[in-house]
Amino acid sequence: MKDLLNVQDYLFAVQDVGDWEGDEEHVAETLNDLIHMAWDRLPDDLDCDSIDEIIKSQEIVAVVIASSAVTHKDLAKRALLNNKDVLIEKPFCLSLSDANDLSKLAIEKEKILMVGHLLNYHNAFIKMKKLIHEGLIGDVINIRAHRLALGFIRSSESVTYDLAAHDISMVLSILGTM
Repeated sequence: MKDLLNVQDYLFAVQDVGDWEGDEEHVAETLNDLIHMAWDRLPDDLDCDSIDEIIKSQEIVAVVIASSAVTHKDLAKRALLNNKDVLIEKPFCLSLSDANDLSKLAIEKEKILMVGHLLNYHNAFIKMKKLIHEGLIGDVINIRAHRLALGFIRSSESVTYDLAAHDISMVLSILGTM
């Protein structure tokens, strides 16, 4: 199964989410770290040779979808229909309608459906947010975001989906609306 891992287009599975409880020393700082941590925890004898097998496996309880944005909705829907918890790297979906449909399905199936807004968990952001909420740096009057690194240039989604989603989720988190 480890052949499925591809740096830019992959889906991986977590066999038992409970194994990670209380494991703070292994908190990942990047999605790539998280993927490699989870990959290393998969048993070598877990026999899945395709995404379809991962999604249908009774042994796998959760999946992380980090693939081309156009595949997110369909992969997440298949996973939810097969009783998996799902973490989707942003953008969550390419339309509000698709996002609403997936959210309703997750509620119906009583499954976790989460977007990977990873910058919200960066140590510097957490510290800044704490200082703001403790009133140590004053009231928030204006927020500006400056994108200093573009990362991978993608042709399948716009800069709003690819980069601004991070900034918007961080602003919403700071303002307490997430």
